[in-house]
Amino acid sequence: MERDPPTTLDEIAALEEDVLYPWHVAKYLGTCENTINCAARAGLLPWAYKLGKHTRIPKQAFLNWHKYGAAYVK
Repeated sequence: MERDPPTTLDEIAALEEDVLYPWHVAKYLGTCENTINCAARAGLLPWAYKLGKHTRIPKQAFLNWHKYGAAYVK
């Protein structure tokens, strides 16, 4: 299965998934999946968390962070 990662925030917002994976956002961020995994493990990403050995990214938290500067907006 070949992945076609989104490259813009609008493309990420258009994804049907509620939870994203590092490969969904790596190209937009200009980095690789492993960097996102390591940063999530270290607690450096307010919009990502580790669940076992997997990194999960709530889509709405990611979008809010990159639009408004906060993972959760009231």
